[in-house]
Amino acid sequence: MNNIKNNNQYIKILSEHPEAVMIHRAGTVLFVNDRITALLGYSPGEMAGNKITDFLSKNAGEKLIKNIKKQDIFSDEGLEIETVCKNGRPRFVSVRSSIIDFNSKKSILSTINDISEKKNYEDILKYSENKFKSLFDALNEAIFIIETETGIIIDANKRAESMLKTSKKEIVGLHYSKLHPDGDFDDYVKKIECSACAAPTFYKKVTASDGSFAEVEISASIVDLAPGIKVFQGIFRDITDRKRKEEQLKNSLYEKEVLLKEVHHRVKNNLQIISSLLNMQLKNICDRKYSNIIKDALGRIKTIALIHEKLYKADSLVKINFSEYIREVITYISRYYFNDSCDINFHYAIENITIDLDRSISLSLIVNEVVTNSLKYAFSGMKIGNIFVSFNRDGEGYYNLILSDDGRGFSVMPDLTSLSSFGIRLVFDLIKEIGGSAEVKNNPGASYEIKFK
Repeated sequence: MNNIKNNNQYIKILSEHPEAVMIHRAGTVLFVNDRITALLGYSPGEMAGNKITDFLSKNAGEKLIKNIKKQDIFSDEGLEIETVCKNGRPRFVSVRSSIIDFNSKKSILSTINDISEKKNYEDILKYSENKFKSLFDALNEAIFIIETETGIIIDANKRAESMLKTSKKEIVGLHYSKLHPDGDFDDYVKKIECSACAAPTFYKKVTASDGSFAEVEISASIVDLAPGIKVFQGIFRDITDRKRKEEQLKNSLYEKEVLLKEVHHRVKNNLQIISSLLNMQLKNICDRKYSNIIKDALGRIKTIALIHEKLYKADSLVKINFSEYIREVITYISRYYFNDSCDINFHYAIENITIDLDRSISLSLIVNEVVTNSLKYAFSGMKIGNIFVSFNRDGEGYYNLILSDDGRGFSVMPDLTSLSSFGIRLVFDLIKEIGGSAEVKNNPGASYEIKFK
């Protein structure tokens, strides 16, 4: 207790004190310096003789009386209370007090400091923390905050509780290995720290408290929680349903592929049966005119059958490698229309191009008709002949198919407006079907230049 012998001298010193000071006894204000006016708006004369509680909020008044009785008001930390200014507005102050002898009686000397700004910052921080916690718990992904040094989980949100089927209380304090035992936490940390840009993604199985598993996709980053403390911040997305649907879709696609391959296989077999029946019939036809009609039909059937055979054996069920296929078609046709009086050579300039099923059938029939015509009519009376096949794609995205020979050429150029030959008419109908255009030339042999996109 400070023993004040000269009250007037002490009052003078307190009046000049840079902070607001007050002397009070039994809850009544005895003295207050001028600094109180800037703090609360009251003059010293307006406060002296009144109860301290007249200048405090109800809760603050009860708190002050309680602390005076327990003598907590004299602690080094001081007491934070809410005052009421003269204008009615609240203001938070920090009060540090000690016992003095004033006017020969025990009194309390209190130093009062404005902490409104500090309290405002604390309120903002509290609001921010609550907002963060609300957002943290509202996220649809499970989030785990793990100390990198120890691998211990120090925080988790509501979705994490749901994923592990346990409470946050049970989660916090667990080691990371409890989430998925086969994972090496140190390796994850190293991978994340070595990642220069985007956070790496991991795919793991997480073990819940009941022993069940959840397939998760983990996006992680290392952040500084405080100076010297780094944490692993992991976002765990439950992809169990997605993985199950992917597996179902994969199985469904596989079943459809098998089914589609079987369809192609059966179509090819059925076309082969038709070819065999026509071949049997061909043996009984003596008229060359009619036998040629059957042979032409067989060539067309074989051409289509080869496509289905290719698709049955290929990885893709919707496209075929036309560069390989076109050679097989021509090889079959050349055997069927073998001419022992003329040595015919084939020359290919074909790019490695894949074509969809519909256009492949149309193009193969075009090749069949044109090459068949060359084999049947172009080299009559000749010892040697050449057939040229070119297929490529130009810079504008157009496909170019050129079929030509060095035979006798057209005696009469075909009239594209009135085609009498079934084969030639079929060729131009098919070109129209694929949205292409054609130019027919004598060079001096016959030449078909077909362009489509």
